[in-house]
Amino acid sequence: MAGGQGISLSERQPARGEIHIEVIHVESGTRETIDIENLVVDGGKRNLARLFAGEPGLHATHVGFGSSSIPAEPGDAALTDSVVVLITAVSFPEPTTVRFDFELGQTIGNGLNIKEFGLLCADGTLFARRTRPEGLAKTSQDIIRGYWQIHF
Repeated sequence: MAGGQGISLSERQPARGEIHIEVIHVESGTRETIDIENLVVDGGKRNLARLFAGEPGLHATHVGFGSSSIPAEPGDAALTDSVVVLITAVSFPEPTTVRFDFELGQTIGNGLNIKEFGLLCADGTLFARRTRPEGLAKTSQDIIRGYWQIHF
């Protein structure tokens, strides 16, 4: 329509995400599930803009685990005492959602009291971050697997 009549533009909707984590205690066979939302940080937004323009090497490739319980802020750029693993699979459960699967196996990250999670790009940029006050004391008897979803 001429002059934009009949067109309704809504507020800008930022990318948002959530993490689904399953902690498997191998020895006891018990499982714990954690579902939390996350913050897409400024570095992630910058990489999205550059990726949209065609710059290579800015896609998500890793998930990190760290020890800081300081709440996520837009300017966050790194995790504390991080252990990083490769994303194991990528899928698209909905047309505007991307899912990144990950696993922190029995031999990785032992001794770390995990309080923060980060989604990282191929260039090392922190894309999204989340903390929780309750730590996960990672031992060789634990497997942490899950997925990180980003919705657009």
